Amino acid sequence: MVIHPGGTNISHGQRQLVCLARALLAHCRLLILDEATSAIDSITDAAIQKIIRKEFSEATVIVITHKLANVADFDALLVLADGKVAGFGPPAEIMANGGTGLGPE
Repeated sequence: MVIHPGGTNISHGQRQLVCLARALLAHCRLLILDEATSAIDSITDAAIQKIIRKEFSEATVIVITHKLANVADFDALLVLADGKVAGFGPPAEIMANGGTGLGPE
């Protein structure tokens, strides 16, 4: 299969997986993910989360997500609400304060 420029012949979820594969092959020291698994089923999402933690353990990983489960074990969370900082700190601290701005898992 040949992937067309821009990935026009594959699904959104497949494009997300291709982007992650490219980051893995590039051995990125900085990884920024914006709703990176939004179009992927929960089983594949769980596998991807394990890969991210294993393969990018020495990298800086910034994740934009509405799924708390995807960042619950991170060092720190920055929660935005209406374009303003609503919380910053360890995940346990953010959750103890009501998890302002966090969506459902």
